[in-house]
Amino acid sequence: LMKKGVITTFDQGKKRLFVAEGPHALKNVIHQQQEELDKKEKLLEELFNELMSVHNLLPNKPVVRFYEGKEGLKTMLDQEFLSMKSNEALLVYSPHAVADVFTLEEMQAQQDKRIKKGIKARSIRTGRPEDDEEKQQHLRAQRHDIKRVPENKFQFSSDIEIWDDKVMMASLKGNISGVIIESKSVADTLRALFQLAFEGAEKYEADFHPDATEKK
Repeated sequence: LMKKGVITTFDQGKKRLFVAEGPHALKNVIHQQQEELDKKEKLLEELFNELMSVHNLLPNKPVVRFYEGKEGLKTMLDQEFLSMKSNEALLVYSPHAVADVFTLEEMQAQQDKRIKKGIKARSIRTGRPEDDEEKQQHLRAQRHDIKRVPENKFQFSSDIEIWDDKVMMASLKGNISGVIIESKSVADTLRALFQLAFEGAEKYEADFHPDATEKK
């Protein structure tokens, strides 16, 4: 307050007394603040064009949203995934990694919501030879086209989902978190890579259906 000139001080014996200045001092404070704002505004005007050139003004620039923790992942699925405009989602995941984060009831509830919304899923997922084949057939019957790859060869610790112009990536190990990238070019590129991997995954079906190989 002394630096701003609102109060003054003087010594009286062994005491130091503080006295408030008159109302005119408050006007001086406002004037000083206005001068500082004027200086900042002038500086901004000088740098404005340079700042605008750095800032990406493209209308289709990527939008990135971050989510933290298990509740954040639920928000991504409920608010983003289930509100998709198309009726197909592409998934890359490990069911065992997902099961480490979500309960069976939570996974079933999410799947029921997807089916109710009429969303078809195509998935590349890791599997083990001992996986329950009846369960796989049940998934396929629920608008879910699956290609499995051996878990001992491909280790997925993240869940990747592609729909519309969005890509969702969820880290399922360590610090549970997720990110959604909204970009047509990014989504289209990863969609093409998914299709390439989906077609290539066909050769691993024999790992889960050894009898089929013997019949051939």
